[in-house]
Amino acid sequence: NWHTGVEQYGFGTHNPIIAVIDDGFDIEHQDLVNQLWTCPPDGNNGACEPGTHGFSFWNNSSNPPFHHSFYTALHGTATAGIIGAEHNGVGTAGICPNCQLMILHTNLYGGNFGIPPAGSTLLPSVAQAIYFAVANGARVISYSDSYTLPPDSNHATLVIEAIQYAVDNNVLFMNAAGNSAFRVSETTSNGNIHGPTNSPESFSIGGFENLDGDYFDYINGEITGGNAYGVEIKVGAPAISI
Repeated sequence: NWHTGVEQYGFGTHNPIIAVIDDGFDIEHQDLVNQLWTCPPDGNNGACEPGTHGFSFWNNSSNPPFHHSFYTALHGTATAGIIGAEHNGVGTAGICPNCQLMILHTNLYGGNFGIPPAGSTLLPSVAQAIYFAVANGARVISYSDSYTLPPDSNHATLVIEAIQYAVDNNVLFMNAAGNSAFRVSETTSNGNIHGPTNSPESFSIGGFENLDGDYFDYINGEITGGNAYGVEIKVGAPAISI
């Protein structure tokens, strides 16, 4: 079991930087406030603002808030907590409490709230976040979203190129495969592709979304819901009530 391995070997002595790309973070949350990556005094040669903890590509700022003014900082707070919440006896406990969380606030594709007041929206902001993460020493990039776009979409190309850049610099890019039951290699009814799982360099994760351990929802033997599937999915993991 996972917990027995931790009890025997601990979490190690390293403090890797994990970049979390999402649509809203409460960086003052009791489980996150002591877990944040901080830009060093030299600003990584201009790649970040010293003393800050990430960047909001929605607000075009390295300072809080790292969420939309009209949207609860819920999803990003949860995903960051699963990764690296402090083991402080309250709330949740992250799987990597010794990790440093780099906060990268974007507008997730699944939550299109229009044009941001100052920054970039949708997939261009995700691409920018990937480049920011690589420039500032992230070892892993976590992106808990997916999208469908035409195969010739410039925005999709931006993300694929950014993922390739991350991999070329020895940074692992991980993404959620998708919250709908579809085969990744197949296009949608209107010819769209599934991204970023369609990138050969993306480590895509499928989710077991039901409490009974099923990967799909069934009604009368037909798949009615669940998560993306196919050989592009590298691993399946719990995705609800965690």
